Amino acid sequence: MKLSAFKKLGSALLSSAMLLSLAACDKESDVSSGTSGAETTSGTTSSASENNIYAYSSLLACLENAEMKITKYDWMNLGYDDSNWLFPKENIPCALADLTGDGIEELLVLEYKENLSAKLEVYSYNETAKDSTVILTVDDLNMQAEAARGMVIGTTKDGNLVIVDCPRTESEYMTSVVYTFNGTELLPTESAVLFISFNDDYSESYINYKVNDNGVTPEEFSEKRDSIINSMDQLLQYAFVNGDQLKAKVSGMTSKAMSYDAMHEYLKGKIK
Repeated sequence: MKLSAFKKLGSALLSSAMLLSLAACDKESDVSSGTSGAETTSGTTSSASENNIYAYSSLLACLENAEMKITKYDWMNLGYDDSNWLFPKENIPCALADLTGDGIEELLVLEYKENLSAKLEVYSYNETAKDSTVILTVDDLNMQAEAARGMVIGTTKDGNLVIVDCPRTESEYMTSVVYTFNGTELLPTESAVLFISFNDDYSESYINYKVNDNGVTPEEFSEKRDSIINSMDQLLQYAFVNGDQLKAKVSGMTSKAMSYDAMHEYLKGKIK
């Protein structure tokens, strides 16, 4: 990899890699289909069932709006041999998980970014607005197969989102972050970041270890990183995983990721 790419990686890990967004989904939800037929056995309309129909209809509209970027990502980044311990490419782009604790699942999609990186967006349904918004955007997730880098996305037992970026080796290029929901957006609450600053003179390059934005020793970094990795209870997506501990952790979990087509059919089935 070129030196400039490493410089870009270093800055991305501390800044642009963990950007949050509240941008609304650009596409209006079409919720007219199927909303009038949700009835209980007594013949009365079930508001909970109707709300779920609105929710899945709205998420389906967001998925369709992102189709081009999802399929382009899949084509550009995941056409590599499984020898790199790559999860089958058709299962990578989309997943569902209830990250807000409201009983309605959020939609997670991986979209195309330049330079073989990915962009994660999490869409959440707002019952009051009857629409879905993006409550988390993470830019520049590294999906560079030739450098054996990748990402892991999972959840903790209490539903918090875990993102591990750049698991190249057991100790290098790791960004591990736990996100919790504050009622409006997903916010990073725990993080372990290894940042390498490369200089043209390699002898002047240096490594920074940070936990929750504070400089720490390599040992403290490793302890926090391992704690975050071990807190994962459910796997959503992963690819190009290296590092013995992380690989062992993920290999024992079942992924809930789906292809675009599978997610599209799943959401359509939910609103019928």
